[in-house]
Amino acid sequence: MEILLTRQEKRYIGKWIQWKRKENKLSQEEFLEAYPLCARKTLSRLENGKENVREELLEDLLSVFGMRIPEVSDFQSVDLVLMVHPLNL
Repeated sequence: MEILLTRQEKRYIGKWIQWKRKENKLSQEEFLEAYPLCARKTLSRLENGKENVREELLEDLLSVFGMRIPEVSDFQSVDLVLMVHPLNL
């Protein structure tokens, strides 16, 4: 079953991926060297909410951290999530 995500949910997932990557002390280059799932430019744009990527790529990136889209997109507000998990951008 395909999961349809809003742009806001995709933005949240991108920020969550960035948070987890930084929590693991990995640069974008180091992360993609270990998990070559997309170009660095795509990851950067995804993490900054500027890339509307296909959901299969989101699933692949989330699976690196043992997560799936339904588990991560439970929050309704990106702002609420960022208050709970500040990204120190």
